[in-house]
Amino acid sequence: MGVPLRYRTLAGAAALALLPALAGGAVGAAEITPSPTAPDDVPQVLAPVDPASGTGPTATGLGSALADLLKPGPLGGVRGIAVVDVATGALLYEADGSRPITPASTTKVLTAAGILAALGPDAVLRTRVQRVVEPGAETAAPTPSPSPGATAPPAPPAKLVLVGGGDPLLSSLPKGTDKLPDYPRRASLVDLAVQTVRELNDEGITAVRLQYDGGIFPGPAASPHWPRTYTGDVVGPVMGLSADQGRSGPLNGGRVNDPALRTAQLFAAELERRGVDVLGSPAAGVAPAEAPTVAEVTSAPITALVEHMLVESDNDVAEALLRQIAIARGKPGTFHDGVATLLAELTALGIDVTGVTLHDGSGLSRDNRIPPQVIAKTLAVAAAGPRLELRPLIAGLAIAGTNGTLGQRFTSGAAVPARGVLRGKSGYLTGVVSLSGVVLDASGRLLAFDVAADAVRPGSGIAVRTTWDRVAGVLAKCGCS
Repeated sequence: MGVPLRYRTLAGAAALALLPALAGGAVGAAEITPSPTAPDDVPQVLAPVDPASGTGPTATGLGSALADLLKPGPLGGVRGIAVVDVATGALLYEADGSRPITPASTTKVLTAAGILAALGPDAVLRTRVQRVVEPGAETAAPTPSPSPGATAPPAPPAKLVLVGGGDPLLSSLPKGTDKLPDYPRRASLVDLAVQTVRELNDEGITAVRLQYDGGIFPGPAASPHWPRTYTGDVVGPVMGLSADQGRSGPLNGGRVNDPALRTAQLFAAELERRGVDVLGSPAAGVAPAEAPTVAEVTSAPITALVEHMLVESDNDVAEALLRQIAIARGKPGTFHDGVATLLAELTALGIDVTGVTLHDGSGLSRDNRIPPQVIAKTLAVAAAGPRLELRPLIAGLAIAGTNGTLGQRFTSGAAVPARGVLRGKSGYLTGVVSLSGVVLDASGRLLAFDVAADAVRPGSGIAVRTTWDRVAGVLAKCGCS
């Protein structure tokens, strides 16, 4: 006997909600205890999502169902939509789907695909302390042992370099604090200082000179395609060493001009707090490649950073991950090389990036242009399954009506059918409103879509956002065969 359609739809929705766990998302794989083999007579509670189930919609059916929602009205004259069948990769419906449109934060969908393809979901970002051995120190005569009863002379100051690894969520708070969200886990400067002091104590070193190295991101720290006010508010200066996301406080506060220097000062204070004298002020420097590492902390895995970036639409994380794509391929961690490498990664995934113009990884640039069908096809590739390393992109999307930037939406009218069955990413700049995601339709078919408008009439942003929610609701409800 077949499973009733309604049951299959709900089961599929629940299975979508479980994707974080299945893909190593909100619940780490190490925390999952495998269940014993289920007896044959126990009914399956949640059916897995099969992208090829259901009949799927037709272009005619979708066009008819969406026609009224896509009329210009408050949308303005520039809007586009693309709907892709995840099972086949076919473009089911489009209206100006190949038209380059300013996307805002749905740009992060491409950034997520690029970093997962280039670096993999399990990689971590490392912040470390390296000790520079001064020339001649290794060959110097050892300090003679003190006579019985005499006090040993103090060891000479050590030269340390605090080296950033481009971790965008490095925190100045201690590990395990309840002041930060439990997920994703943050690497802690305090933990790094504790490790460092332990190593220094073993050698009797009580004083250090401290340098800091954020050169993994060589600059510039802000895109010329951003308004100057952005780096004091919606994004911090993009530097390879940055605690607290470049803010003046561990939890909030304004952005500082030099996050790398600020991070070194915070680290120096932690060393001083533990009895190590930091001589002078921290200065910019470079750790020689051969300098040994004396302490290290690591970020949460890339899969968790991607999920945080997508659910919270975190611009700092997006810009850091864009640079990590370039670094993973041996390029400098810059805006230019990040974008170029991202487009190369998408092309390697079989995605046609014709019409794409990018200047950042967060979508803050109004000069970005992405045709809706590029985002929809990227989502379809990630959801289809052959490239398992891309699955965290789908698992990391916010659930409509449940969490993140989509948590308070899809509450009424035609948008309601998408509530709980859409995983999506929203985008918003003044005059720009976008929405993308994957959704099960009424027949059980998995669809990927992107819809965007970048000439929204003044004062109409909320109305357009509601319209896009209704588009998602129509896709979830209609089947449209």
